[in-house]
Amino acid sequence: MKIFFFILNLIFMTNCSDNKPSERAKLEHEVSVKTVEEIYQNKGLKFLGFGGGGPHDIKMLALSFKTYGKVNVDEARELLVYCVEQFLSNINSNEKIRPFLHNFPFTGNNIEIRIFFYNKNDAKVNPPYISYAVAIDGVVRFYIKNSFDKFEKVSEETYEKALKKVKAKQISIVGS
Repeated sequence: MKIFFFILNLIFMTNCSDNKPSERAKLEHEVSVKTVEEIYQNKGLKFLGFGGGGPHDIKMLALSFKTYGKVNVDEARELLVYCVEQFLSNINSNEKIRPFLHNFPFTGNNIEIRIFFYNKNDAKVNPPYISYAVAIDGVVRFYIKNSFDKFEKVSEETYEKALKKVKAKQISIVGS
């Protein structure tokens, strides 16, 4: 894990002009690292990359992860919603970053989360299991690996609909 954070910091420093990161870049990095750590600790997802920003203010922030195992659409949805909500919580609760945000509070429309699912051999999992799940621009999409080893979309819904489904499932579990 120490190597991961060294690489994350190295990437961050090389992306900042004159090796002096702006306050905005520092804050983007801070909320991203905090979120990556929490997601790794709570869900075991491994960090792949981050991005975002905008020319004048922060319009979007993105994180990518990988994990091992076979999941269906419902399980992938739960992971995506967890990641988006965790990222939003960390962004919106950070008062220092607020002046740099294009809009406050940040919403699911401002977050991109990508999760790639692999088997033990580091290959994409086979159908019917989900190989790739993504939340972008307020839309959640789920993909399987097709016979050409390409991603094929199997389901799509708004982020709000996905969030409602996850919350409804949590309520039904608690009520059982």
